Amino acid sequence: MSDKNSRPIIGLVLVGLGLLFLLQSMGIYISETLIALVFAGAGLGFVVYFLQDRTRPWALIPGFVLLAISALIGFGEQMGSLGGTLFLGAIGLGFLGVYLYRRENWWAVIPAGTLLTLAVVAAIGESRWVDGGTVFFVGLTITFAAVFALGQRWAIFPALGTGLLTLLTMGWFTGVFEVLLPLAMIAGGAYLLWRNRKPGDTKLLEK
Repeated sequence: MSDKNSRPIIGLVLVGLGLLFLLQSMGIYISETLIALVFAGAGLGFVVYFLQDRTRPWALIPGFVLLAISALIGFGEQMGSLGGTLFLGAIGLGFLGVYLYRRENWWAVIPAGTLLTLAVVAAIGESRWVDGGTVFFVGLTITFAAVFALGQRWAIFPALGTGLLTLLTMGWFTGVFEVLLPLAMIAGGAYLLWRNRKPGDTKLLEK
């Protein structure tokens, strides 16, 4: 789908949302159902734009977000606390789509994993059986492990870090980590300093 053919879709979305905000600013009453339908139409417009041009998966992000807002406006009271889960999950799925349809966009896995994890944490809420902090760090560990598996070697470090934080939030080996974690940080810092040394530094030490 060319830019010329996609302009009417984006144009209609902008006009619809603009008219809605203008009428509200003028104090004209608009029913929640109509507002929800406008947001749903705008969201579907972006989704259709993507379906007609799969090379532009970025359109999934505003598409899913607008559809989620539509659902919150129309069914917010029925959803209750799950509204936050829906909104965060919609954004996360949008970023996931950016990666799935263009695999070179590995970076999109990070916001996708983070937002989907936050959606799960929001769904758990104040559960007595599952700790939200533990779930959050587990999700981040999986996210960075996935980025590492995609060939980004640097991601192993945040994956290991969030993995350790997961164990800490679970209360495992707390006493051991109080000693090992500072030692690991010192060792890591010393290694980075050693790697960054200049060629002449070794000669000075030998003298």
